[in-house]
Amino acid sequence: MLPGEYSNLKQYHNDAISSNAVPTKERHIYIRSRYTPIQLPALDSDTVNFFVEHFMDNTGRPSQQKVYSFVLDPTRNSIRMEVYKLENIGDIKKSRVSRSKLHNISTTELYRHRECDMFWRRLGMRTFAAATGHQCVAYMKGEQVKILVSIVLTPTYINTQEGWYRLADQSTVTETGVPYKLIKVKKIKQKLFFVPRRRLTLNRGRRSRLRFGRSRRPQKDSPDLTNVYIGPWELRDLVSLEGALTSGHSVRYTVNLTNCFLMSGGGIDRLSFGDYVNTYEIYKDLVTQEITQLEFSHRKLIHGDHGFMSILKEIIVHSNSTVIVTVTYLLPASNHVFKQGQWYCRLYDFAQKDGSLKFITEPHKNVMPIKKFSSLLSLLQKGRLVRMSVDYNICAGARTKAISGGEITDYDVMESEKFLEVSMSRQLTSYRGYHKFVLNFVTFVFHSNGNVLVRATTMDSLTYMPYTSSKMHCNFGTMDDKGSVRLFYQ
Repeated sequence: MLPGEYSNLKQYHNDAISSNAVPTKERHIYIRSRYTPIQLPALDSDTVNFFVEHFMDNTGRPSQQKVYSFVLDPTRNSIRMEVYKLENIGDIKKSRVSRSKLHNISTTELYRHRECDMFWRRLGMRTFAAATGHQCVAYMKGEQVKILVSIVLTPTYINTQEGWYRLADQSTVTETGVPYKLIKVKKIKQKLFFVPRRRLTLNRGRRSRLRFGRSRRPQKDSPDLTNVYIGPWELRDLVSLEGALTSGHSVRYTVNLTNCFLMSGGGIDRLSFGDYVNTYEIYKDLVTQEITQLEFSHRKLIHGDHGFMSILKEIIVHSNSTVIVTVTYLLPASNHVFKQGQWYCRLYDFAQKDGSLKFITEPHKNVMPIKKFSSLLSLLQKGRLVRMSVDYNICAGARTKAISGGEITDYDVMESEKFLEVSMSRQLTSYRGYHKFVLNFVTFVFHSNGNVLVRATTMDSLTYMPYTSSKMHCNFGTMDDKGSVRLFYQ
């Protein structure tokens, strides 16, 4: 999945076109990257290696050349990526001399900062995420700085984000606000193959063999990565969140509002809480198709000092990792606002070990796609946990260009098992910029032939008087086709 050539040309042009909205110092520079699979005698035979080249500002000479070496790390329940820096290798694509120089490189010529190794874990069925550890520290102009890097890899693009922070006072040296999105523009299938020679290794020990892709001769000692346990994984950006939610994984969040900035209101005594993200909505920019924000909410009933009371928690996550959290106390009978507070938070604070709002998934859970109507019906009747994701962009008659989804908690079977109806809802404290308590209510009717009829209504949460209503026609698909409705089970 990784081999290929990548470019952020689309992102670079979007910054230039919207020059009034993007300050010059925040614009993305033009980057091309090339990841070529290689086999190096200088590295252990139980590693998977890539020769990495980064090109800046449309130059033909690479500004950086590295070797990424992957090996299974059982102690961290992850795949360790060792990064080796290279100098003056040249263009291995065009020059035989450069290829020979890379082939004959010795271990003394491979420089690696061990504390800055990155750790990869499976995020979705075809999505992986990586991050540096908290010990990645370097010196800059005589002072120590912490370096934090995160990467999200999918079959079609790579997202990268980086930040440098002074260790003394946690102040920011530099950081990437909006991640770099490099789209795969060319696949690389040919491997630079070198005949390995046996060598002695020092202080590395015997490590688990790791292989990607298919092998002509199956190896008994090659582990099945789908069966390797991977612990809970922290999602650090909006792309990671979207990848986990739309691939059927459970995502839990925790909030600590004491680390956030109070924008309005106050008097809220429950400043730390958490739950699973159930019904959600993801929005994209209509021009660039980049993900701009994620919205979800929860409502619960509590015993208060003034009797029963409802607490509505609304969370909006933006692409620049800022988060708006609104907590509202309501009197259930009238939806009268008893008290309300709104906070400005960060999804993940690179200068801290923990952010004010964390999202966690469990990528080791075996999430499988549902491919047929009969399978969906059978799994629900067996009591299996089923989640769905709907991309309204490819539904006929859709007025919204969002992606929504959540867990199927109730269903009805109709007309001799030819139809299946499920519903999802979400409550909000505003509607089109006005302070109104509304209920977004959506029903999905699955037909045995694969069609899905969707009815969406926004109504007053107390009187059920509709404000807007729409009907859409979607279709039932899997991860491998263009279906607008996808379902998964655990």
